[in-house]
Amino acid sequence: MTLACHASNAGSIPARIVALLCANCSLITVIMTNAFDAILNTYDLETCKEIVNHGCQSGVCSQHIYYADTIKFFDTYEDEIIDYIGDSFGSQMNEQLWNDNSCNIDGYKNDTVWAFIELVAMQRVDDAEEQERSDEETIGNYILNDVIDYGKGRLTSANSQQASWYNPAGSMTMSRYANN
Repeated sequence: MTLACHASNAGSIPARIVALLCANCSLITVIMTNAFDAILNTYDLETCKEIVNHGCQSGVCSQHIYYADTIKFFDTYEDEIIDYIGDSFGSQMNEQLWNDNSCNIDGYKNDTVWAFIELVAMQRVDDAEEQERSDEETIGNYILNDVIDYGKGRLTSANSQQASWYNPAGSMTMSRYANN
C-alpha cells in the first residue's frame, strides 16, 4: 500500500515549496548559520591567530575588508553581533562603537563587525590553546602514571616476560638480535 504524497505531485503546494527551497539553497544556508559559526567557517585557526595579533584593520580578515562586506554581515546578523559584544564587554562597548562613529552608520557597522570578528577569533584561539594544554596534560599524565609507574613499580620478573616491550637495562645488544 502506498500513501498519497502531495510532494509527488509537481503542481502541489508542498512540491512547489520544496522546489523553491532547493532553488535557493544558499539562502537556506545563510538563514541557518549564525554569525559566530559564519566567522568560524570563514577563517581557519591560523587566520584567527593573525586576527588576534594584528586586528581586522590589518586586512587579514579577507572576507570582511570592505564596507560592503561588513555592512552586509552586520545587516544579516545585527542582533547576534550586538548581543555577543554586549555579553562579552557590557553595553558600554556597543555605546563606545556608536560614539566613535557619530553620524556615520556605515563606520559603526564596520567597526562593530570587526570587533565581533576579533572576539570570535580570540575565542577560537583560546579554545584551541586550552585543548592543546589539555591534550599535553593527558599525555603527560599517561606517561607519568602508566608507562613510568609500570616500568618502576608494577613490572616484576614474574610478569616481565609478558611485557614484550620491556627491555631490561643492558639488553639492547647485537647478540640479542643475531638469531633473527
